[in-house]
Amino acid sequence: MSWNQEQIIAMAPDSASVKAAQKLTNTSKWPLLEFNDDAIWGHCQGSGSKPYMSRIDLSGPAFKCSCPSRKFPCKHGLALFLLYAQQQNGFTRQQDAPDWVAEWLDSRADREQKKVERAQNKKPVDAAAQEKRKGQREQKVSRGVEELTLWAEDVARTGLADLQNKNYQYWKNLESRMVDAQAPGLANHVRQMASLAITGDRMSELAASLSRLYLLLNAYGRMEQLADDLQADIRTQIGWPWSQDELLATQPVKDVWLALSHSQTQEERLVMQVIHLVGLESGRMAKVVNFAHETQRASLVMGWRGGQLIRGDAHFYPSGSPLRAIFADAATLSPEHIGDTHTTPAGISLDAMFNQYEQLLARNPWVGPYPFIVDAVVPWRQDDAFWLVDADGKAVPLAERAGDLWKLLAVSGGHPVRVVGEWCGDRFNPLGVWAEHQYFDVTSRQALAA
Repeated sequence: MSWNQEQIIAMAPDSASVKAAQKLTNTSKWPLLEFNDDAIWGHCQGSGSKPYMSRIDLSGPAFKCSCPSRKFPCKHGLALFLLYAQQQNGFTRQQDAPDWVAEWLDSRADREQKKVERAQNKKPVDAAAQEKRKGQREQKVSRGVEELTLWAEDVARTGLADLQNKNYQYWKNLESRMVDAQAPGLANHVRQMASLAITGDRMSELAASLSRLYLLLNAYGRMEQLADDLQADIRTQIGWPWSQDELLATQPVKDVWLALSHSQTQEERLVMQVIHLVGLESGRMAKVVNFAHETQRASLVMGWRGGQLIRGDAHFYPSGSPLRAIFADAATLSPEHIGDTHTTPAGISLDAMFNQYEQLLARNPWVGPYPFIVDAVVPWRQDDAFWLVDADGKAVPLAERAGDLWKLLAVSGGHPVRVVGEWCGDRFNPLGVWAEHQYFDVTSRQALAA
């Protein structure tokens, strides 16, 4: 597989590493630059007498360097990969890798082989034991739901104002108890409420969050009386996982998908990747969410940036408002490879967006932000606030913490445009905009032709 600069930069642990690596993308700093079909390796001259020995396994890619950096990949590995993508003619092809590279490649191959052997020798699933574990988890979750229900009722009696006086440890203890109850979804609800309470100026949002949580806790107690899709949403909100086999067993939506945005955020050492897409034939919205340890960024999806086309099968998580999905048999495409397929999907009016979101809420009260493509709206700035305004003068506020809102204004030039973004019920978080046959991802600094 060939790698471009954008894909390589996406592997960086932070922006500082990218800047540091770019300073090293000069062949004069590398007295040795070599490669073969399996790996890239090189010596980077630092401040010491001995150069740093950096190597990359192209099957991963995977990185290793002799420098003391705790970042992964380090600036030397990133620089080596960027150099290879930019100036491959500056590398010398070798039939065999030197010992310091070959030994590392062999050790990686041995580990992979052992993984395969463990998988092949894996004992068959003990159905009885599996059912027992499931029952034990149900009991833990039920106890967690009961505890959180009592907590929510106490808060309702004493009032929300008291929560502003609670310190970080109070919320952390409550969150930890939900984790111990094997209900990570409930722990996430607690974490979100903590951020609202601690700021102290978003009490209306805190009240709404508490209401949704209490509705969820009560719904969990009578799931068997509810429709299958709603049961699935409740389990997802509680934190029950869906296995990949379960998802791949669902009926796929086959389409050519336009990637709308690609973002990565990091909390402690866990990286979360979010990609929004729209099916050009089906009109379906899809959201891909992946997680990886910071040392395993290369395992995330690369190349699906705003404006990129992907042909693939989307398997949606069971839900009354299906959005999150995993993809099978996916391949990136160029516009010239897909014939007459249009890369500008149809949009809807603001009124239609409001109506469709109400319908989603009726099917799934915890739907949260949901993406829509709205047509013929003008991005507008008044004082310090940004808005989308339609021809009838109807306006929706844009999220304060959204991406590059100035780019949205610049692209529109004061004219009506087609905008895609997440409607949160009270504000719109823009992801991208179409103008003059181009799609601009406003969550990043790059625009790609549509």
